[in-house]
Amino acid sequence: MQKALFMQRSFSYLRPLVCLLFSGVLLASCKKDTTPKTFDPNNALSGQWKWVLQTDAKAINGIPFDTLTPQNTGYTEFLNMYGDSSWTQVRNGHTIQSGTYKLSTLLSPEGPITTLDMAHNGQDSLINHSISHDTLYTSNMEFAGTYTVRVYVK
Repeated sequence: MQKALFMQRSFSYLRPLVCLLFSGVLLASCKKDTTPKTFDPNNALSGQWKWVLQTDAKAINGIPFDTLTPQNTGYTEFLNMYGDSSWTQVRNGHTIQSGTYKLSTLLSPEGPITTLDMAHNGQDSLINHSISHDTLYTSNMEFAGTYTVRVYVK
């Protein structure tokens, strides 16, 4: 009996020690992905896009009632589209949104429409887009009272 009590006392420190070691191993195995994001030169969307203009109108392609620029908002904004299909929106040096993107094809009576599907916080957002030289134009797919066009340049 005394031997069993002695063994219980002498090994009672092992349980907390084993738990501490196990926790340390778990924490050491968790590390932040520090792989730098890269742009894909074969993907026209991939790259750093600087925001230069936003117009808002009451009708699709209507006369804008609001024109926003970096000069009149005080915002410096970039849309970074990476080669791994991830994106970040950075305003004045701070990431304000991020997610993944893909191109989706919607069927319409006029023919297929390629849209930009940008996911953020589990929500998909379909966006009209076009690229002309080094300029990216985006606009909302659904007309919900305001039609917004944003313009970015590389």
